[in-house]
Amino acid sequence: PCSFAPLEFAGALSRLLRSEGQVVIADQPMTQHPFFMPYLDAVIAPACVWTAGRYQSPDAPAMNRLRALSGQKPVVWLMNAPPEALSAEALQRCFQDALFLGFVPQFESGAAAFPAQLPVAIRLAAAGWRPLGPVRALSPSVAVEHFGPNADGLYHLTIRNDDAAKPKEALLDIPAKDAAFVLNPLSARVEWAKTGRPESSMTMWPLRPGEVAALDVVPVARAQEEIAVLRSWAAASGESTACVRNVESALLE
Repeated sequence: PCSFAPLEFAGALSRLLRSEGQVVIADQPMTQHPFFMPYLDAVIAPACVWTAGRYQSPDAPAMNRLRALSGQKPVVWLMNAPPEALSAEALQRCFQDALFLGFVPQFESGAAAFPAQLPVAIRLAAAGWRPLGPVRALSPSVAVEHFGPNADGLYHLTIRNDDAAKPKEALLDIPAKDAAFVLNPLSARVEWAKTGRPESSMTMWPLRPGEVAALDVVPVARAQEEIAVLRSWAAASGESTACVRNVESALLE
């Protein structure tokens, strides 16, 4: 029998590849063990989204564990069905699930999934998932996920209407010391966080049944930084241009 130390091997391989400008990507079983994570640059999460002709949502506890282990490394959500095999409804559910988790969606064929979403997903992954965060949803059946530290005031949220039958007005309680606005980069909607109490602000976001939205919480002091990020996106449908215009318009109010 031949045996070797997998952790030492992974470390040596990672140093070699990184020295040559390469990235190290791994999937199971390496992604199930925290000791391998320092040597990886990205993580693959196989997503069984097409089973017996039906869409299958990801296992939430398993995905949370993977997000906690990966930290600020992007998680590539590898979908096991070609895009032409999925119905419009299944594609939309894939999009919503990946966005809520902060995963970067990819088809096994190598085709990019939802190219307009990719800059948002990559930014969420780079910010890093936070199991606990400061924002509360005051509306029933609305889930909130946090990404990025908010010590400097700028962070990201994903929110989801868990009611598959009824639309919701998602009322969010956002701790805010200074004036801040909230931006949905995929719809270009901008809302000011309105003062509710001295230590917090409120904002309302309408959500269709099952809908997920990604939100940037941006203090006014960091507005120009947000605009610079938006301008750097190469969004095919003009999302970045619309976002910049709406943010600049809001700042003039």
